[in-house]
Amino acid sequence: MSKGEQALHYLMSINELDENGYTTIIKNDVGPEILGVFEQYCKGLAPQADPNLLNTLLHLMVTGYLVKNSESGAAPSKIVAP
Repeated sequence: MSKGEQALHYLMSINELDENGYTTIIKNDVGPEILGVFEQYCKGLAPQADPNLLNTLLHLMVTGYLVKNSESGAAPSKIVAP
């Protein structure tokens, strides 16, 4: 399977999670420290932006982080769809 196919498979797995499953992945694989860095970075990029836009940007950053970690085998949490 190519890297692109692996990334797509991982993204599809994330999209199938319910909110609790996604929260668990964030808690276990991203952690509060990295999540905090991403939040501050997003706010720094667009300090006057609508909170919904910042949440979308944060979500994209976290998703990219998870995909990259899954490529390197650094994302230990098993994704189990509901």
